[in-house]
Amino acid sequence: MLKSKNALPLAYLQTQQLSQRQFNQLSGPDREQALTAGALVEGGAKRVQTKKYHSQTRQVSYQALADDRSVLDSLSKVVDYRKYGNKTEAELEMKPFQPSLRKNNRDRSVNIDNDVQRVTKLTEQNARTFKRNQQVNAHGLKKMTSDNQNDPITYNLKVNDPKQTRNTELYLEIDGIKAENFSVADKYNGDRNNSIFKNNAYTGISRINKLRSAIWQQSDGAYTATATTPENINTFSQLGRSNLSDYQNKQRVVLNLGYSHKDRRNIQLAFKGVKSLKFKSVKLVAVPFGKQYDQRMQNLKKQGLQGLSVKQNSVTGTSQSARPSVLTTSIPYSKGWHLTVDGKQQATKKVNVGFVGAQLPAGNHRIRLTYQTPGLKAGELATLLGVLVIVATGVVSVWRRRR
Repeated sequence: MLKSKNALPLAYLQTQQLSQRQFNQLSGPDREQALTAGALVEGGAKRVQTKKYHSQTRQVSYQALADDRSVLDSLSKVVDYRKYGNKTEAELEMKPFQPSLRKNNRDRSVNIDNDVQRVTKLTEQNARTFKRNQQVNAHGLKKMTSDNQNDPITYNLKVNDPKQTRNTELYLEIDGIKAENFSVADKYNGDRNNSIFKNNAYTGISRINKLRSAIWQQSDGAYTATATTPENINTFSQLGRSNLSDYQNKQRVVLNLGYSHKDRRNIQLAFKGVKSLKFKSVKLVAVPFGKQYDQRMQNLKKQGLQGLSVKQNSVTGTSQSARPSVLTTSIPYSKGWHLTVDGKQQATKKVNVGFVGAQLPAGNHRIRLTYQTPGLKAGELATLLGVLVIVATGVVSVWRRRR
């Protein structure tokens, strides 16, 4: 088990607060960092100093390069594809090579002379798709697409200055996501093209079955996208519209690619489930974790509640601060939490977007947080009344029968 030297206690004090207006304008990585400099209090905290946060993040420039090893865009690639068991160069690197040439008809498995015209047409189509996509991504990743076999193309974000990623936590900010689903025609043509590249027969029955399958199994928009570095893998998923109440259209995503003290030169992106993904912007953001960050975290640890005790449904401790402050916890906010300060009831507030907190005056104070399930007393009273009604009904029923 690993333990972080910068882990915060369950409850601690913040002597500064953040402006809701400024917080709303910050990026995801900046918001995370800003909450170590001040507390975000719903409705604000009176007499607590408001701090203006200054971003420590830096945007990392990169080149978006599509990986052509999995794209059949030349006749020589098609020959190798057939020769090595219908596997592209990228697939051969992932799996051990196992030849699958037909023993009784090797020439048909590999040779393209008998169908060079239609194979050339498809490879040129892939070459045009690849070239157009590279032009679209010339100034940053804007589109991820598939080839004419409906296989998604993998992309590499090549970092221009790898030193910028050293001793940082790296984030991938993706904004303005739009997915394009496979149409019935896309699925049908993709299966046909796949048969041509493999030099397999595409019979009438196969065509009918594929068309029937494409009509009945139309895409509902579900897909996944994965970002990979040498140190980390992170994935986000878009559920399809058929998930009903769980469906939420994701247009903006932030992926944490982890911390490393080494240079990171390449981030690999892959997707599956849809024909293409378009983006308004894709940014690489590096967040330094140096002495300033360590100092902020150590200061917050010193401001933790003294004598902190957690028992069943209560949290107790003593606060010490020379200035008005904000009690900040990592307890998810609920109206069931009740606070007493020096034995007196005090209202709780939602802090840091979704956690229990409160405003505290300067000085030393005894803090007690107690949880009671919302509606519990009302439920107990309703249960008691129900029992009394049942008993009374039974008594009246017995009395009537005896009469």
